Order: sequence, then C-alpha cells, then structure tokens
Amino acid sequence: MKAEAVGIDVRKFQTCLNEDAAVERVKADVDEGRRLGVESTPTFFVGTRQRDGTIRLVKRINGAVPFELFATTVDDVT
Repeated sequence: MKAEAVGIDVRKFQTCLNEDAAVERVKADVDEGRRLGVESTPTFFVGTRQRDGTIRLVKRINGAVPFELFATTVDDVT
C-alpha cells in the first residue's frame, strides 16, 4: 500500500524522516529499549508503582502472547 492511499502527506513525511531531531529521537528510543532488555515487538513491562514514584518491574513479556498470560501476570501483581 502506498503512503498516499492512507492519506499521508508524503512530502511532510519525508521531511520528518530526514530531520536530525527525528533521527536522534529514534536512536534514543532504540538505545532505551536495548537498555531495558527489549528483544521483540511488542514488549510489555508489568510492575508496581512504589511510594517514591519508581516502578518495580515484576515481569517483562516479550512478543505477542495469549491473553491468559497477561491475566495471570496482572493477577500475580495485584
């Protein structure tokens, strides 16, 4: 499917892709994902918020998984 078919302004899209700010943002996101151990898309982080505002990671779920895994994980956290 071409970009025009879904209503994307191709000129604006190309400009955005070529801007240094966009490139740096994508690089920063990739670096953060690597730091957090993201191995696939999607990746979900399940945790609890602590009193000091930090998050305690309980489980990282990599990839598309059945709903039952999410339900079990949430039940384990709550």
